Amino acid sequence: MHDLRYVLSCLFLLCAPAIFAQEIEPEYQAAFDWIDSREPQNWHSKPLVQLQAEVAKNGHKVVTAIGFLLEQNDETVTLLTLDFKVKTVGRTILNEQFGQLELEVVEIEPPCFAARIAGENVFAFDPLTPYTTDFDSLGIHPFLVARACAAKGFHEQANQMCKMAVERAKEILGREEGDLKTLLNDVIAMQRIRRFKKQMRNPKISRAELLADLKATFRQFPRGPHYRELIESIAVLSRMVIEDEEHALPNTPTDGQRLKELIFQLRNQTQEGTQTYDLVRFEFALRNMRAPYSQGSAAQGLIDADLTAIPHLIDALDDISFTRSLDDSLSPHRIPRVKDWALHLICEISGREFRRNGTDERGNLTVQSEVAKERILAWWSEVLEEGEPSVLAEGVRAARGDSVPQANRLVKHYPSYAVAAITDGVANFER
Repeated sequence: MHDLRYVLSCLFLLCAPAIFAQEIEPEYQAAFDWIDSREPQNWHSKPLVQLQAEVAKNGHKVVTAIGFLLEQNDETVTLLTLDFKVKTVGRTILNEQFGQLELEVVEIEPPCFAARIAGENVFAFDPLTPYTTDFDSLGIHPFLVARACAAKGFHEQANQMCKMAVERAKEILGREEGDLKTLLNDVIAMQRIRRFKKQMRNPKISRAELLADLKATFRQFPRGPHYRELIESIAVLSRMVIEDEEHALPNTPTDGQRLKELIFQLRNQTQEGTQTYDLVRFEFALRNMRAPYSQGSAAQGLIDADLTAIPHLIDALDDISFTRSLDDSLSPHRIPRVKDWALHLICEISGREFRRNGTDERGNLTVQSEVAKERILAWWSEVLEEGEPSVLAEGVRAARGDSVPQANRLVKHYPSYAVAAITDGVANFER
């Protein structure tokens, strides 16, 4: 019965342009003109399709993607997806939940699809994961459907979808005002930056590819609150790509060169080790990570090098190069930099906690890197002058929050100093 009502409503909508005439709102037309000037050209005249497959074990249809069909052949299908991203997928995909799926391309009428999303959420399965992607969260798909409706003369549905797009964009951006064109520019750019941050964790995606995507985003969506972050990310990645191309390790490297190589390879360090994520304070996720890391990884190599790695790690405290450390369970607001890993590894090697909390201009918790570096330099100067056993013993006697890991290091490396320092530390703690 539900399917019959849907079919009848679609038939009515397809006949509607001949019965009812409605003009596109000027604000919405301006947004259409704006998006038409972006690549790819004339996407709105392409068929709106969904890629679906039949699950062999139960015969159910699974939708893997929805978008505008740009081109297809016997092996692949290229779509402009509903988050305004060109995506090519194979006709045969391997889904973790359903196994191998053979995709078929099914055309959808834009006004019918508009009727669906006006009354209910639209879901589709991402072909790369078994998890459901909710297109409503993207914020811009009503606008893309609106553009397709307008191209076919369904102005009433186009206006309706544009109104929905304005409301969702304001909600995503946390704004109360704004014209559709400005809102869409900022939402699309924000989503592109978030995608970049998530893709950084995937070593299979080269930094050159990520840089090309960011530059394309800047060309098409150059204005808005994302501008500063976009420019900084492009600058950092551009430098890193050049360094990747020029980088070479000597055939017979010295110990110092090996340590410098490990520092360089921190840019490829992934999120690993024994982890406890702090979902509220993303910047501090690294604090809860502990060795051992993957055998052969840069982090584990530097941990194994112990104090000999400290001077090189200190030099890296100013390195803002991106790493590959980002996890799905974390909000992708910030990519850990090489300097974050350097600070974390110094803390882990030394047993000391050099980090201090602060707040940024928005009131968000951050690590005060400059303060941390000052404290590290002061500690390292003490170690060089007095020797590490004396510095560790002093830290244990202080009975601070980081006295326990210092006691562990003292027992492991300098057991003759441990008993007296720990005894004094316990006594000081009980006072």
